Amino acid sequence: LHDGFLSPDNKTFYLASQTDDWMAAIDVESMTVIERIPTGDTPHPGSGAAWEFDGTEYGATVHAGEGLATIWDLDSNEIVGSVPTAGPGLFIRSHHESPYVWADAMFAEQPNSITVFEKAPPFAVVGVITEGERTLHPEFTKDGSYVYVSDWDGHLVRVYDAVTLEKVAEISGIDNPTGIFSSSRRLETLGH
Repeated sequence: LHDGFLSPDNKTFYLASQTDDWMAAIDVESMTVIERIPTGDTPHPGSGAAWEFDGTEYGATVHAGEGLATIWDLDSNEIVGSVPTAGPGLFIRSHHESPYVWADAMFAEQPNSITVFEKAPPFAVVGVITEGERTLHPEFTKDGSYVYVSDWDGHLVRVYDAVTLEKVAEISGIDNPTGIFSSSRRLETLGH
């Protein structure tokens, strides 16, 4: 087992193994597997992305084994879409104030790609950021206005406008930045 996240209502934990092509949906109260969701090669659901659009709650995971983001309905646990990325990745994030989901591809042949796609079906790609050397772990600011992206090999963090995808700042002099975790997420009542 390697990573997972809670649904926004904290009732279901989505967890994956480093050797499987499916995720377990685990009922938190009973601690039993309620669904095996076939996703593709090595899903990596932590920290995961969850959002609501037009009355439906969605979840998404990138894959450490292939260039794909898989999207499912959190109520039925059925796959409802997928978005190709530049290659295998580890992190995917969304924010309730943003219309987009951001996914990395840090294990791709060219590992500097961040795919940004719409929360609305059919989950169309609105942009691909290909700046830097090995970019990973997009993380929104508390208000959802900006997204931080680590550049592991570039030793800096870039800051992008969450709507226009334009770079607005760089924070340099950081040795191998990896996960960026907004302290505001620790105050959320949401599980993801």
